[in-house]
Amino acid sequence: PAFTLTGTVAVNALGPTDPIAANNTAARTVTVTPIGLDLSVGKTKTPALVAEGATLTTTINIASAAGGVQAAAGTNTVTDVLDPAFETYASSSGTNWICSATTLPAASQTVTCTYNATLNGGSNAPALIITTTAVEAGTATNSASVAYSGTPGDYNPANNGPVSRSTVTTAVSN
Repeated sequence: PAFTLTGTVAVNALGPTDPIAANNTAARTVTVTPIGLDLSVGKTKTPALVAEGATLTTTINIASAAGGVQAAAGTNTVTDVLDPAFETYASSSGTNWICSATTLPAASQTVTCTYNATLNGGSNAPALIITTTAVEAGTATNSASVAYSGTPGDYNPANNGPVSRSTVTTAVSN
């Protein structure tokens, strides 16, 4: 984040007596803006209650905070880690987003999405929509994070995730 520097200069106190002592100091305040950008991630998952075999929709939002002096022209990558015991990847969509899913290791399924456009400071990427299928009764919890590969980088990685959301999946009896 931006920070402020304040400096004070004083006239040499060992010199001759100054008849106007009130003008012997000066101060200057400068605001320093960090080089780079500040990406953050937000996530929602709907519906809150779903039947086995039904569709879950995860919406991931990436923002680049105002104040940085560089647009995010490097690669912006979102990683969403699913628990395949409760949900499996079906599809993804979003303007300028390209996604793929891996199933190894068997304990998790990772959806990796790359945003293929410049993300200017103070703006949001188009929403990334990841669709999954509920496969078992229980609580499906997964977490997403964002990473930036450009130079000089993200000066505040603390808000890049992971962020988690849960949906309860119930069995439907016949």
